[in-house]
Amino acid sequence: MFVFFLILFLFTTFLEVMAEESFDRYSSLEIVPKNSLLFDKDYYYFGVKITLEEGWKTYWKNPGEAGAPLSIDFNDHPDILENEILFPFPKQFMDYDIETIGYEKEIIFPIKLKLNANKEKLISKINLQYLVCKDICIPISTERNLNHSLNKSSESIKQSILYNYLEKVPSKNTNYFLIKNLKKISDNKISFSIDNFNLDEINVFAFSDLSSLSTKTYNKKNLNIVEVITEENFNEDEIISLAISNGKKIEEIQIKNSDFKFSEERTIIFFFLLALVGGIILNFMPCVLPVLSLKMIALLKVNNQNKFLIKKKISYIILGIFFSFFLLGTLTMFFKSIGAQVGWGFQFQNFYFLFFITVVVLIFALNLLGFFEIFLPHRLLNKLNNISSSNNNKGFFLSGMFATLMATPCSAPFLGTAIGFSAMTSNINILFIFSFIAFGFSLPYFLILFQPNLLRLVPSPGIWMINFKYFLGLILLVTSSWLMKLIGISDIYISLIFLSIIVLSLIFTQNIKNMFFSVIFTTLFFLFIVSPFKNKESSLEWIKFDKITLNNLIQKNKIVLLDFTADWCITCQLNKKTTLENKNLQIFFKKENVLLMRGDWTKRDEKILNFIKSYDRLGIPVNIIYGPNNKKGIILPEILTKRIVINNINKVKENEN
Repeated sequence: MFVFFLILFLFTTFLEVMAEESFDRYSSLEIVPKNSLLFDKDYYYFGVKITLEEGWKTYWKNPGEAGAPLSIDFNDHPDILENEILFPFPKQFMDYDIETIGYEKEIIFPIKLKLNANKEKLISKINLQYLVCKDICIPISTERNLNHSLNKSSESIKQSILYNYLEKVPSKNTNYFLIKNLKKISDNKISFSIDNFNLDEINVFAFSDLSSLSTKTYNKKNLNIVEVITEENFNEDEIISLAISNGKKIEEIQIKNSDFKFSEERTIIFFFLLALVGGIILNFMPCVLPVLSLKMIALLKVNNQNKFLIKKKISYIILGIFFSFFLLGTLTMFFKSIGAQVGWGFQFQNFYFLFFITVVVLIFALNLLGFFEIFLPHRLLNKLNNISSSNNNKGFFLSGMFATLMATPCSAPFLGTAIGFSAMTSNINILFIFSFIAFGFSLPYFLILFQPNLLRLVPSPGIWMINFKYFLGLILLVTSSWLMKLIGISDIYISLIFLSIIVLSLIFTQNIKNMFFSVIFTTLFFLFIVSPFKNKESSLEWIKFDKITLNNLIQKNKIVLLDFTADWCITCQLNKKTTLENKNLQIFFKKENVLLMRGDWTKRDEKILNFIKSYDRLGIPVNIIYGPNNKKGIILPEILTKRIVINNINKVKENEN
């Protein structure tokens, strides 16, 4: 038995030695200088030198999304009154879509000590722990002995290799970099600006004892705008240390979270205004017009009745709109509370919702095209008419809700920014954001609510209304065909359904104007929904979105146009047809060597959601242009034009001189 335990002990010892040797292959650690501590201004110094194999890294005090910093235990040595690890200015790395902050190849961490006076030597055993990573991460724990004489000659520290790394440690409050325009964007994001008249590229890293922080920097009018973000809310008394470098100077500046309070109200009002304007513009997006037009027809039927009845119907539409936006706001708060995120139009990523909405839109289309009057029994037809009649308040309320649902595939200008902000602010502000969108969306109805006489500007009901209903029916038929395509129904079946409905409706109506409308919408159907023609202009290749590939292209000073789109996003499809697939623009792309990258968000993708969230967006379209003059990227408006794209590409190009 003794022999067995002896063999087991020797075997485990051998494994430990082999493991230690395998660690040594990736990194080595030594204390510098070897025999004496260095002295400067009442403090002694030594260095922890870590040498890393190619591709291996170790980490700064804020390691980023992964990693761990160096730590040292002095075992409560009685002669050591104070100790501090000084971290030289680091680099940012991107590995497997994970951002980290640290060092490669070789790094010396200066260690600052305050010692008891009248000592000639420091003898101590210290425990060091650090992490090295490449494809895998290896935590290393080791011991070193300090047996160092105490040399008080200040000249010796400047002659040491340690001095080079002390120079790379950010100096505190040298007033070289000026921080101003402090803003609190949300409970977990703050921003400020740094003067940059020399147009230097500035790097900023943030550290706090209380939070895990990340930073984002971009240029704007000779200023570097810096955003500091934490996954959880900032603490009220939190102190944030900023390490700032322009490649020439390195400085550490400390800021307090409480300093950012004053600007929050102004920021919130700005986003409320964006939500209001976005809601107004949403009325004119192609998704919503057919639904709202239907209720305007119903209102025209009661135009000759008293104003009270008209106001009552209008009020129910407004209530339906506000109620549906309240539900969307509540869902946003719920997902936020469980740590999940959803984007604008998220329900269109759900098959069952798509199926339901397709059936509803198709029924509306068939009703407007006259199918119910032809094929349904009179009793059932009367019941349906009662449900959808102008005298039914529920119908007006539901039409307001339905209009909101149909609006979500459209991202109007300013709306994406407002929705993105809502996900990062307090719950009460989320409700305010969605309320302002609802108010903007309801504004045309509020105008009629306070001025019912505006309806008299529209001609009285007559033959034109029958033709207009048919026109709206065709719009909804095309919409239902588009929804069928999103579900995954074959183009052949969609075409058969569409053409069958068109032919049958023309047979029963036998109206010249309806034939004219049908020809127009059939042409649009085959051009945009199930086009049999392949894109001949698309000789340019779109790279599939990948964060690592994107960062590599940016670091190589390539010009990149990044487009986030989805099949259900009507604004995205509009941008493709009118701008991104424009022949002249594609010639410009080739001439300027613009690389095109596209992320498809038709189905939910957390990587895309997290990426656009980093740019304060939770909805699409999102288009960003990167280049040598702006590696952080310029976010383009929701609706693109050829001129907008060309002007911003010229901004990010490398200066020819």
